[in-house]
Amino acid sequence: SLEKKLFLARDRFGIKPLYYLAGNRFAFASELKAFLALDHFSPALNEQIVPMIIKNTQAYEGITDQTIMQGIRHLPAGHFMTINSQGKAGIKKWWETANHIPQIPVKYEEQVEQFRELFLDAVRIRMRSDVSVGTCLSGGIDSSAVASSMARLHQEKTNDLNRCPEDWQQTFIATFPDSKIDERIYADEVVRHIGATPHYWIFNDKEAINHIVDSVWAIEEICGTSAVPVWCNYREMRRNRVVVSLDGHGGDELLCGYTWYLDWPMEQINQNLYRDFHFTLMPSILRNYDRCSMAHGIEVRMPIMDWRLVTFAFGLPAVSKIGGGYTKRVLRDSMTEIMPEKIRLRQSKIGFNSPMIEWFNGGMLSLIRKVMNHKLWLESPFWNGPQLRDQVIAKSEARAWTYDDWATTLHIWTLMNIVIWQLLFVEQDISSLM
Repeated sequence: SLEKKLFLARDRFGIKPLYYLAGNRFAFASELKAFLALDHFSPALNEQIVPMIIKNTQAYEGITDQTIMQGIRHLPAGHFMTINSQGKAGIKKWWETANHIPQIPVKYEEQVEQFRELFLDAVRIRMRSDVSVGTCLSGGIDSSAVASSMARLHQEKTNDLNRCPEDWQQTFIATFPDSKIDERIYADEVVRHIGATPHYWIFNDKEAINHIVDSVWAIEEICGTSAVPVWCNYREMRRNRVVVSLDGHGGDELLCGYTWYLDWPMEQINQNLYRDFHFTLMPSILRNYDRCSMAHGIEVRMPIMDWRLVTFAFGLPAVSKIGGGYTKRVLRDSMTEIMPEKIRLRQSKIGFNSPMIEWFNGGMLSLIRKVMNHKLWLESPFWNGPQLRDQVIAKSEARAWTYDDWATTLHIWTLMNIVIWQLLFVEQDISSLM
């Protein structure tokens, strides 16, 4: 107040959002929908960014400060902004991960030990809470490592956990019966190992599709796949009065979790991971999980995103991340005798997605028809609406979608997402979808 300056800042990696509107008047908020309340603001689709979104929904969040809403920008991760009394704004970068890489032990065994210490401490400090704590458990390496570490720390009962709630061991698991993306058998293995209390959200076509619009409203930007399972899993958490969730986001982008990383030359691994973590994959993942959790008042804490763990991971050589036939090598080895072996040595990877093939083969057909018969779809300047409508609906009616069409369904969903977003945020009328 003495300098008459407004100071705004974003966390290192963009875990939490910060939007602003600059011009004759300045406004900032943590949600895009907040700007709809401004008298001087008329929401519109940012057509300049739409081609970038269609090309790669995961990339635009981290490579531009523009948003899907015309005139609204987001402050990049690791940056701060100042606005003086004359309205002059300045933006500067305060964090660059590459400038904080620590000294890494030469011996792999010492790398594993140090990684374990950092990981357990990152989990430990995030278990402190005066309210109920739980975790979203998929059965993958990352979420299982977090849940298993929580159990190990609780067994040790150190003074650091004096503020840990007694019911910390609640796990929330989304299941997809009869679908290839179901991972319940792996999640159940972790539950048995740590003695957790499981809560299952069992996927139901009708219920899930009924919440598609809710998830679009929550995320506010364009998501490359429907985030309904994420939205519903956090809703289940809130229904059980859990308001803090320790989740395993970040491991794939730090430690080569995706299968395509195996095709990269080893000398390019860290450079490409740095790009994916800061500019392409990770920003959109953080956005989607933050919005879906906050829609239900859930605070997500991410141990793997601890800055000490992030900088340590980027200092590791590629052979500590991919080796011995495994991705995430250092994480797996650090979880020896902490995580169940069946999970620690698991090589398959599914990911937390909506069952798009099943949806396109019938479950979503009603919504597809409504969206694709709307003028926003049919008259879009970005795709051939009538032709695409006829092709998609014909294939859905024939139930001809297969898992070879996975990428195609995600692309079509992206286009549908753009139309639904316009109905929600620009026209503010979704009666045509009801």
